[in-house]
Amino acid sequence: MKKETGYAILLGVTFGVVLSLVMIFKTKDSQMGKSKPLTSEKKVVPTVQDTNSLTQTFKINEPQDRQIFNTKSISIKGVAEKDSVLIIQSPIKDIVFKVEKEEFSVDMPLALGENVISLTLYPKNSQGRSQQKELRIYYLDEQ
Repeated sequence: MKKETGYAILLGVTFGVVLSLVMIFKTKDSQMGKSKPLTSEKKVVPTVQDTNSLTQTFKINEPQDRQIFNTKSISIKGVAEKDSVLIIQSPIKDIVFKVEKEEFSVDMPLALGENVISLTLYPKNSQGRSQQKELRIYYLDEQ
């Protein structure tokens, strides 16, 4: 092989390597510009709420869970947030009413046997969560 041919081959290989490196870096830069980042640039700022203002009370005073009665109706008494909506569902009757005072009392008819009574309280303010309680009351007729 002649000297000029060796120089031509060496120059061709060097030019090919440089050209391929330039293309790799250019392609990488354009790929990075088009891709979406995994995390957004938006910053999350936590907010602190006063938990004392959001404290909710919902308590059933009477009757106790799994209590046995020999009457056809009972009175459900309890405490709930004022101006909230209380929904009471039983096998016989569904009742929806607004709690005018913090203490409430509702008469509820009973079916013979086990009565699963579901009480759901929806507070007036939109920041409060609904609360749910369940009572199992038994009505046994004495004969």
